[in-house]
Amino acid sequence: SGVITTVVGPSTMITPTTGIAFPVRWPTGLAVDSAGSVYFIMQNPGVVCKILSDHTVTVVAGGGTLTHTYLLDQGATATSVQLGVPTSIAFDSADNLYISRDQEIDVVVSGQFLTIAGDPYGLFGTDIPWMVPVYLSRVGAILVDKAGNLYYGDATSLVGSNTVKKIDSTGTVSTLAAPPVPVTQLAIDSSDYLYAAQNGINASTANINLVSRIAPNGTIATVASGGPGAPVDGMAAGQANLLAYGVAIDSSGNLYIAGTASNGQSGGSQGGRIWKIVQTPGCYYTLSPASVTVPGTSSTGSLGVTAGATCSWQASSPTSWITANTSSGKGNGSVSYSVGSNPYVCSRSGYLDAAGQLFGVTQSSASGSPDIMETVAGTGTYGFTGD
Repeated sequence: SGVITTVVGPSTMITPTTGIAFPVRWPTGLAVDSAGSVYFIMQNPGVVCKILSDHTVTVVAGGGTLTHTYLLDQGATATSVQLGVPTSIAFDSADNLYISRDQEIDVVVSGQFLTIAGDPYGLFGTDIPWMVPVYLSRVGAILVDKAGNLYYGDATSLVGSNTVKKIDSTGTVSTLAAPPVPVTQLAIDSSDYLYAAQNGINASTANINLVSRIAPNGTIATVASGGPGAPVDGMAAGQANLLAYGVAIDSSGNLYIAGTASNGQSGGSQGGRIWKIVQTPGCYYTLSPASVTVPGTSSTGSLGVTAGATCSWQASSPTSWITANTSSGKGNGSVSYSVGSNPYVCSRSGYLDAAGQLFGVTQSSASGSPDIMETVAGTGTYGFTGD
């Protein structure tokens, strides 16, 4: 248990239909079919590969010589087409393979290649009636749920313009959520809650790295990251400072996160990690409000916790000047807290953890005027003049 075994590596050679063999290098985009076979993407040279039982690798899509056009490669053998740069793969319940790549989403059915989403102006609607006419700017993560609904993360060229969208079985497209930064991978639990690994620059040009949970109604809650500390075992997930690139949910509802851990000091990395967050199936928590601004004097307050009747939760504060007066609860409840007076002439920020969610506290500066700086020498111009 917990032992790493190399399944394929640089010594494993892959031979596409072009006949030119190459080694495994920089694999991304893992997916597993119903038989337990593992598939992965190699963006260079743009192929989707399957790992066989003897640990050899075969190409199942891409690597061919057929230049991609909407009309020419529909129904072609998947290994005969050129995929360009695939970004993500997923399977549906029938083991059809979905592939996202920049401005379209394709599917491989019984070895045949079909484009199912793209063509925003409907130019090929008569010739390719199964294609959903939707504008895709830069598709990242994709996922198919048990009902056949397709979810995908799309990021436009504009910073902060990111969406998670859903294409249902009738081809209707709807926006489920608008997370602050691009989604790199999606997972779904038995209650149809999505989990999204996100990293990038938001609209305020801040670097954001987190894992969010997206409810069926589109409500977004942070599950992991956002805190100031390097993650250690036993820490509340919301307090950890980590860079998440991959997420997965097991049959018990536990969340797995693949990424790197910030050291919380110099901004560097502690190296690659896979974390497990134990969750109670069906238990989802929200806070109201999510943050508060308080005066510089000492004060008290409370926040509401919304949870299922059988869902337990804890509350604590890693911030020295914030005290969580309520340590635990079950179902809907509230957390009372105390804030110490601010001895400084500038505002400060901290947080407490309640039910795995971060509650932010911003405290105003202490009363009195801050120190004023004035220039006593120099003009700000390089050089000098004599007496």
